Amino acid sequence: MFDFIIWNAAPEIFTFGKFALRWYGLLFALGFIIGQQIIFKVYKLEGKDPILVEKLTIWMVLATVIGARLGHCLFYEPDIYLNNPIEILKIWEGGLASHGAAIAIILAIWFYARKYPDQSMLWLLDRLVIVVALSGCFIRMGNLMNSEIIGKPTDAPSGFVFTRSAYDRMENFFTQNNIQGLDKISFESAGKDTTIDNQVVEKMDLLIYLKSSTDPLVINQLTRFGLKALFDGPEEEGHDHILTSSQSILSIDQSKDGKTILKMPVFGIPRHPSQLYEAFSCLLLFGGLYFLYMKQQVKTPEGSLLGIFMVTCFGLRFLYEYLKENQVAFESNLSFNMGQILSIPLVIAGIGLIAWAYRKKKLES
Repeated sequence: MFDFIIWNAAPEIFTFGKFALRWYGLLFALGFIIGQQIIFKVYKLEGKDPILVEKLTIWMVLATVIGARLGHCLFYEPDIYLNNPIEILKIWEGGLASHGAAIAIILAIWFYARKYPDQSMLWLLDRLVIVVALSGCFIRMGNLMNSEIIGKPTDAPSGFVFTRSAYDRMENFFTQNNIQGLDKISFESAGKDTTIDNQVVEKMDLLIYLKSSTDPLVINQLTRFGLKALFDGPEEEGHDHILTSSQSILSIDQSKDGKTILKMPVFGIPRHPSQLYEAFSCLLLFGGLYFLYMKQQVKTPEGSLLGIFMVTCFGLRFLYEYLKENQVAFESNLSFNMGQILSIPLVIAGIGLIAWAYRKKKLES
């Protein structure tokens, strides 16, 4: 009997009218804020003007956002965005790619370093990848709060049952059918697991809480509509795979405060929490790079920290892709998905950079 985690975190921290503060945006910003403070410390340690960090931060923010957005549009969905270029600007609708950000950051630092000859491109990148690794941790935690970039099915006890998109479909169902009286929706574990088509699934109860003032006709309307079709229809983006069976029917209960509770048994497929895997890896990479820098500082061979970052970050990314659902349909026909294809040249470049950096240091010593 496994103890899977039912994950239904709300992407928004709070909403005020049409404004919503989202976890992803907050964590994204925190990565830059904390990273800036670390680079301030680095500049002071090495006798550089810390005022330049503010300019560098602006370059980094613009490169990360623009590069990540263009990377997603061109690498993953070129047909859609090249036919509708204006859609590229709608960054609030989601769609960022770390490989695009990596390429844009390298280009931005190349331009930046030309303005400040005392800060070479490799010197800057060696120090920036320390905070980039930390930002990667924050961003993957933001992905977790958005219930996106999720993993393939697993029967490991650490599996997450992602219910958010099913939750959203439920709310849309009530809105589109103009059904009044909804109080809240939740998914709760029924304390058991079972197997369907050789896949371990979590038995859950879908609970729909209706306000005590709800018209009895609404309850009849719900039982007449039925909710089973919401889960048994075509697979939708999100891959939460909340399933029902032919015996999944709504039962009616009453809570102590007079609210009506509609209950329907459903099954959730536990999945790898790939966001956590990558977040933890990025955190360890940040710690390792920071330790190496603080231990050696100016003695660090120029380009070596960048190379270690590229090999570790994108090497692990290549491996983690085997545990993740493909982001777009065309990847299913590829031997390697797009994330893996883009990671291979970066890993190779990183290996070459490490070899070059230490060979150069040896020749100079």
